[in-house]
Parts: sequence; C-alpha cells; structure tokens
Amino acid sequence: MNSAASKPQLIVQRVGRGLLLEPLRMLADGIAGVDEIDQIIRRLGGFRAGPFERMDAVGLGIDYALTRGVWEQLGQPARLEPHPLQAELIERGHLGRSSGRGFYVYDREPPLPAVSVDRKSFDCPPGVYKAVRRFVDGAAAEGGSFTEHYVFARTLVAVINEAALCVDENLASEHEIDTAMTGDAGYPRGPLEWAAKIGRHTCATLLRRFNERVDDNRFRPGSWLGT
Repeated sequence: MNSAASKPQLIVQRVGRGLLLEPLRMLADGIAGVDEIDQIIRRLGGFRAGPFERMDAVGLGIDYALTRGVWEQLGQPARLEPHPLQAELIERGHLGRSSGRGFYVYDREPPLPAVSVDRKSFDCPPGVYKAVRRFVDGAAAEGGSFTEHYVFARTLVAVINEAALCVDENLASEHEIDTAMTGDAGYPRGPLEWAAKIGRHTCATLLRRFNERVDDNRFRPGSWLGT
C-alpha cells in the first residue's frame, strides 16, 4: 500500500480487494462469466458497477499494481494474492476501457465480454448451501438462482471480512471504514453496517464453511465477526 495515501485511501485500497479477487477466482473456476458476475453484484448488492466493469474503468495495470502493493505490504496473504488472469491480460495489452479491451471489448455499446468462461459445475455441500441462503436472506438480496446467490455471498463476505480484519488490526474504526467505503469507493452500504444487518455470526459461519473448501485459509474469519 502507498504509505503516502490518506487513511480513507488505504481503507479503500485494502477492503476493495475483496470485491475484485473472489470474482476473478470464480471466473477462473468456471462458476460464472464476466457479465453474469457483474450483473449479480449490481442487482443483488446494489453496486453501481460490477467488479470487472470497475477493473476495466480503473485500468488493469493500475488495479493490478494496487493489488500487488496491498498483498506485499501485508505479508502476501493468500486472500489478497493478485490473480494471474489480470497479469495475462496486461501482458497482451488488454488494459481495460482506455485500451479498448480488458474484461470487455469496447468496440460497441453495450460492450461484450472479452474473456470467456470455461463453465464447470461446482459441488455445494449442504453446510455451504445453508450458510449461503442464510447470508443472502440477511443481506435482503431478493430473487435469483442459487449460483447467483453463491457469487454474491462469496464476494460480499470477502469484503466484509477484510473490513473486519482492518478493525482487528486497529487500522481504522468501524465508522471510518464504512464512511470510506460508502464515500470514497461509492459502495451502497458500509461493509460493517452490512455485517451487522446480516448478523456477524452468520458472516463468520459462511466464511468458515468456505474455508473448509480451500487449502490456503483465505476465508478465515476476522475476530470482529465473532464465532
């Protein structure tokens, strides 16, 4: 992270990684496509733009550098590791809207996805299914298939957990984090306010269920979320 950045910028740079990295992983895992994920995050989360739209707007080179900076500054935790798909697109010169191509191709309106999804079925144990449903019910996200709920829940809970870890580390107060994310980052609701609405225990339970399915411990819940 840039040590010269203001506290709100540091919060946005760090907490905002959750909105981008889990969607990248889900795209690579074949769970959903670029436009599908963006639509899910906009519709169920109330965000003005989806993660791939955001990365293309900022510029993939800039976003990748921010991700790498945050990851290195914090000791290279698995949850914040830059995704190789971004690096591949940068190497090809596909830098986002400014270059005419990134995750979307911008030779027409609306732009079309430029990165295809190798769609695969994914197995969802009963414990994950139940935890996703409970989380989505608490977030008041209405309608949609289970896959849409899964994409939304996995993305939002990663944002919430990064915010919780910031509180654990005394980087900022709950109010400062929520204000930075709703003000500077334009989120529809502060992540910790969202966690309180959903229920801290519900968020922690979902994270533990996800963590049981990975080998890098990246979903380990922050202490602020409780047990």
